[in-house]
Amino acid sequence: ALRLGHRVRLAVRVPSTPSFAWGKGFDAVAWAQEGLVDMIIPSDWWSGYNDTPVEVWREQIGPKGKGCLIVPGTASTYSCIPKGPQMDRSLAGMRGFSASMFDRGADGIYLFNHFDAAKGILRSRTPEGKSTNECTVAELLHAAGDLAGALNHPRVHALALHDCVPSKTDYRPALPVAVTPQQPVTLKLHTGPQPSSGRCTASLGLEQSDDLSAAKMEVRFNGRACRTLKDLPPPAKPDPRKDNPRKNVCEVAPRVLQFDVPLNAITRGYNTIELSVLQGGRQTVVWLEVEVAP
Repeated sequence: ALRLGHRVRLAVRVPSTPSFAWGKGFDAVAWAQEGLVDMIIPSDWWSGYNDTPVEVWREQIGPKGKGCLIVPGTASTYSCIPKGPQMDRSLAGMRGFSASMFDRGADGIYLFNHFDAAKGILRSRTPEGKSTNECTVAELLHAAGDLAGALNHPRVHALALHDCVPSKTDYRPALPVAVTPQQPVTLKLHTGPQPSSGRCTASLGLEQSDDLSAAKMEVRFNGRACRTLKDLPPPAKPDPRKDNPRKNVCEVAPRVLQFDVPLNAITRGYNTIELSVLQGGRQTVVWLEVEVAP
């Protein structure tokens, strides 16, 4: 600071929760309390769009470290199961991450591994296999800091996993999870601010099973039954499931079911999602995401 003639701030990038950071040897809470760092960037290693608990960081840091910024980080892809398919970056995914993080009190968003030219075009893919323009890199990066835009355009919240955790931890990814008849499974998903209008659609990816095509599932959102919609069509050949990252959610599982979530069933922050098998045997859920479209 003396050499440059202005204040030099220090930021530290650590695992996404205080307990994960501590388990990896980073006492970031104490660093903030002692004024050793000016910004904490809680994030995973490669994944993005995860359940970074900004409010837990704030609570543990307390008034001693109130001057330290909490800026959650996200990478360019996200996954729901270990060593499974990854979804490529998209405007809806970035908006979902930002809406959730800002609603939890984040001071900003840190972007990791976005090395393309600002004018570069990001591509998505239709189930029919047609490649389409998603947005420019500049538009994606701008969306990360645009809370108003996130709330006024479609956003996606996926039940993504953390990929930078201590070897000794109780954490286990929520997915994959087996759902058997008469034994529902309840999951928890943070969806940010409560929407006041529009629609909400849940997408459920199922692993291959003997009765996959005939299986029927029920989804309840905070206790409210969701109307079953038509499945997403399977991707066109050649099979894009061999690609990583994927360019369409229809590519993440052999079958992707969809459900219409009652808008007034969605609450701010965490929502409970109950999954049941209505017809067929045991089914394994490998993907869950919710799209909120105002």
